[in-house]
Amino acid sequence: MPRNAVPYRRGARRVTLARQLDWVQGDRAHSSALNSFICADPPNKVYDGQRTKTHPRPWQLEVQSHFRRMRFPIAERSQLLLGYIDSELATICELGFDQAGDDFRIDTIATRVDFQNQGFGKQALDRALETITVTRETYSMKGEVITRIHYLNEPSQHLFQRAGFVPVALVDGEYETWILDS
Repeated sequence: MPRNAVPYRRGARRVTLARQLDWVQGDRAHSSALNSFICADPPNKVYDGQRTKTHPRPWQLEVQSHFRRMRFPIAERSQLLLGYIDSELATICELGFDQAGDDFRIDTIATRVDFQNQGFGKQALDRALETITVTRETYSMKGEVITRIHYLNEPSQHLFQRAGFVPVALVDGEYETWILDS
C-alpha cells in the first residue's frame, strides 16, 4: 500500500484513498523544505551514452530547480501553496495573475517523487481552483484560468483535462497553453 494512504474496501475490491494534505502559505520559514524538494525522477541530469547530460522529463527538472532557487518574498502577483502530510512537504502549487492582471495563472503543481500517484496533484489543483474562486467572488473578477503544460507531460495534461481545461495554443515550441473551459 502506498505510504500515507488510507485503505478502504468497496465491494470485493480494495481501494486506496489519498489522505488530505494540510495546506499553508509558502514563506521564508519553508525555504529549507523547498531547497530539498525533489519532484524529478531521476533528480538530476544523467549521461545518455553519448557524453551528453540529459533528463528524460526536462519539465520536472525545470520545476524542481525553480523551487530550489526560490527566494522570499515572492512576486506580489503570485501565491505559493504548500501541501504537507505528517510534517513533510509533499506538494507545491504556485499560482497568480498574468502580466495584465486580468487572468489567473496556475504556474506550477509539483509533487515530491515519493508522494506521486497518490492523488496529491489533484488536491493541489482543487486547492488552486478554490483559491481562484474565492478571489473572483471577493473582487468581482471574471478573468480566464490558464496554465502552461509541456507537450510531453501526459500526467499533467490528464490532470488538467479532468478538471475541465482544454489546450488552446502551443507556445515556446514545447509548452501548450491550457484554459479552463467554463
